[in-house]
Amino acid sequence: MDGIPAETSCVWDGDELVFDVRRSPNWGYKERWSFSEDGKTLSVKRHTILARGETNELFVFDKQ
Repeated sequence: MDGIPAETSCVWDGDELVFDVRRSPNWGYKERWSFSEDGKTLSVKRHTILARGETNELFVFDKQ
């Protein structure tokens, strides 16, 4: 990306796939990916840590 190394991991936590990306103690994010029971909706919950603070986001993708 921009030459800064990152540590990444990806594990299953029950029915959720969890991605963890860290560049430093004060920069990184964790995403939890899950599908609805009918498989038509993907939800991605993201928790981001930056030097200036933390944020939470939710992305929802519906199959057309």
